[in-house]
Amino acid sequence: MNLLSREFGDKLQKGAGPLVKQQAHRIIEKFGARALGNFAKLHFRTAYEVVSAAGKLDELPLKEPPAKMEW
Repeated sequence: MNLLSREFGDKLQKGAGPLVKQQAHRIIEKFGARALGNFAKLHFRTAYEVVSAAGKLDELPLKEPPAKMEW
């Protein structure tokens, strides 16, 4: 985490909150969509949401996550 934070230029956040999504957008802007996999796990819904919102699913095709379950 420390090495990746240094490469990114800021302390990387953990989890799936708004700060994580902001950092993911910055990673995409700075390094490109394909580089997101170097900094984050791509099989989570958050990765799909960020890449989709950035309009980069053509560069980094991620499988659409299943609908959220209502409990």
